[in-house]
Amino acid sequence: MNNENNLNIIRFSLAYIVFISHFIFLNNIPFHNIIFEELATLAVNTFFLISGLLITRSYLRRKSIIDFYKKRVLRIFPAYYLMLFVLLIFTFIKSNAISFNNETFSYFFYNSIFLNFMNPVNPYLFIENFSNITNGSLWTIKIEICLYLITPLLLKGLNRNLSKFLFLIILSSVWFIYFSNHENNLLKSLAVQFPGQLRFFLTGSLIYLYFEKIKIDLLKIIILIFIACVTYIYMRFLFILFQPLVLGGIIVYFGLKMKKISYIKSDVSYGFYLFHFPIIQFFISKNNYELSLAYIFLIETFVIFVFSFCSWNLIEKKLLKQTKHQI
Repeated sequence: MNNENNLNIIRFSLAYIVFISHFIFLNNIPFHNIIFEELATLAVNTFFLISGLLITRSYLRRKSIIDFYKKRVLRIFPAYYLMLFVLLIFTFIKSNAISFNNETFSYFFYNSIFLNFMNPVNPYLFIENFSNITNGSLWTIKIEICLYLITPLLLKGLNRNLSKFLFLIILSSVWFIYFSNHENNLLKSLAVQFPGQLRFFLTGSLIYLYFEKIKIDLLKIIILIFIACVTYIYMRFLFILFQPLVLGGIIVYFGLKMKKISYIKSDVSYGFYLFHFPIIQFFISKNNYELSLAYIFLIETFVIFVFSFCSWNLIEKKLLKQTKHQI
């Protein structure tokens, strides 16, 4: 598997789907909100699958374990802390730089160590919005870091054994099924946490490890999607088990087997994912609805892209150049 692939444009498309879903939710638009929620969930799941593919490649190409973790830190941390720094500046402006109360300190402390669920609300930002959550996209980052941490142990323990991979994928699916149907909301939220997303990460790993042996064409993709739609409507249990295979097949065909589409050269998807939620919230807090939502949507798209483009080209890309292989 070489670098001539469509993963950049796919990741950007996935980030844009999440943006659309959050735009609809945060603006309290009832129009097909459930449909876009489901699409956003599929997008996030696909993110984890692609992550499994790329992280497996990064690990197997490593010079050392330290080199592997250095690359992962340089990929995740700079843009993440840039986003927090921007929020910090707006908080200073909003609070007139007088002081931070305990709740504000708590917000930045927990978010700086990726425990966003401990305090998702900044008391100086977006409190009067439909949702007062500052950045609802950050819950996936801690899962990503957990997956990075266990990757060396995971790949060494599984040792390319297909049966072991499939066993863990099924186990992760069972975790998701059990907790997603729990009556307790706190326990229900564990369904999408680690190890609930491990099934997609491991599927991505399998794609990298067995890429040369995977035979797939457009007809098989259509059949997979058809089966996924049928099981989603009539047999949700089978859909959950089947989903990693469907998403994996789509990524292999459109992301790795198809001719490269060179529309997006900069890897702005991560920055787009990080910045879109607070930017939507900012526009909601300032908008008196003199502009239509369609215009606001287009303006927000442009602003988010500018932030993510600057984040990639001014910070992320430069730091990643310190490593030999950029992921």
